[in-house]
Amino acid sequence: MKLRIKLAFMALALSAGLCSLAAAKPLEEGMDAYLRGDYAAALKLLAPLAREGDPAAQSSIAFMYQNGLGVPQDQNQAATWFHEAAEHGYAPAMVNLGAMYDAGIGVPQDNVEAHKWYSLAIAKLAGPTDATARDVATANRKGLAARMTESELADAQQAATEWKPK
Repeated sequence: MKLRIKLAFMALALSAGLCSLAAAKPLEEGMDAYLRGDYAAALKLLAPLAREGDPAAQSSIAFMYQNGLGVPQDQNQAATWFHEAAEHGYAPAMVNLGAMYDAGIGVPQDNVEAHKWYSLAIAKLAGPTDATARDVATANRKGLAARMTESELADAQQAATEWKPK
């Protein structure tokens, strides 16, 4: 399970920034630096965008904190940034945030929150290029659901139904 969650973080963080490369030159330059492994430059370019609410930048910074790439490893900061991006409806961040709640990494372990974020991500990951992320979220949600009570499942489904992006 931990390996699957780690692989989800890695695969989804890369896809997080690639989805919006054409959106803005600073984002493109930040993601180029990120993919080159120049995390100091990536942070310098992506941090202002993340603070302004760009979910791809937020998700990329979250991944940097989660893995200690150019910043001290900080699971709480990672969860905060993934949460910001997920609240904007950014599906890769939703999967990663679900995994954090599932495992209790950077946030208290919470089956209902994990299931909610996985479900929301699955609903958004509908395109053919989203298949890997959708498969990870689906597998993680299935494993989680097997450990949940009927009451928890109902609460998670209600939370997902009532959720609205920022």
